[in-house]
Amino acid sequence: MACRLPAKLPKEERDSLRAAISLTDRSGYFELSRCPINAEVEQRMEQISSLVSGEEYARSFNPGLYSCARCGHALYAHTSKFTGPCLWPSFRAPLEVSSLHTIAVAQGAYNHYSCSVVELYCAGCSLF
Repeated sequence: MACRLPAKLPKEERDSLRAAISLTDRSGYFELSRCPINAEVEQRMEQISSLVSGEEYARSFNPGLYSCARCGHALYAHTSKFTGPCLWPSFRAPLEVSSLHTIAVAQGAYNHYSCSVVELYCAGCSLF
């Protein structure tokens, strides 16, 4: 099963987002995050991720811990990382049960997912 890709943005909007959000200044991205997330915000965060980092983090398998980009809370060990179908990194398990805040999403509740979906949030700051 493949993840759906974020909707394409017009060039002007892509350029504006690239100028406003970078890997060194992600504050605009962080401000979008909500708990619980909604389809519109998730789509926007995916669009920004695809512009700013592409699949850089999904393809990275550096040893060590993977931590929240906003607060630094440790989320995953590199040993649980795998190559998933999405542009966001995929992990099989959190570092500890308490590393993540999770919310089960009713099947078909949004984004037309036909499989079980569990939203994952940093337990330190609730970043989606």
